Amino acid sequence: VYHILVHGFLSSIGHFVLSVSGVGRTLVTTFDGGNQYSGVSFDLASTECITIKEWAFNMKESGSFSAELWYRSGTNEGFLNDPSAGWVQLGTTASLTGPGGPTVVDFEENIQIQAGESFGFIYMTSTSVAYTNVGGSVPKTNTSSDGILTFEAGSGLPRPIFGGIPIGNRVANIQVTYHLCPSLQPE
Repeated sequence: VYHILVHGFLSSIGHFVLSVSGVGRTLVTTFDGGNQYSGVSFDLASTECITIKEWAFNMKESGSFSAELWYRSGTNEGFLNDPSAGWVQLGTTASLTGPGGPTVVDFEENIQIQAGESFGFIYMTSTSVAYTNVGGSVPKTNTSSDGILTFEAGSGLPRPIFGGIPIGNRVANIQVTYHLCPSLQPE
């Protein structure tokens, strides 16, 4: 029997089970590094509703830095120099320390991607973030996927954000930790 509380009244309409995935899943691209720039763009698409809980990037240099993360519905490609293209700033962080390798960057906000949706992202730093050029040991498909979340390569980006010339075919060295969204399933 579903039990729904509406304005203080409890109504029974059937049984259900609330399914919550408490186990984080992680999608990791290559951490080969090799090149660096102030920022990097990429796309993420999901086959299920997910909530991204943690971001980790391959910071090229150690020491303190600040970072910002921007996103938009759809792809990043073709919109990297257009701040009016629906870009939303997810957050800004300051005084992070990046020794290289996966450096967790906490934006204190989570982002939810619905099933079938894709988002373009821009990650910009006050220092250098590592990326890998497509080619050589990196597959020409430019993607990483775990069957639910799919990463699509983008560009290396100069400062300032939304300015300069993007350098295409760059794979962000990134680790994304996410959870599946809670769902109601009939019992």
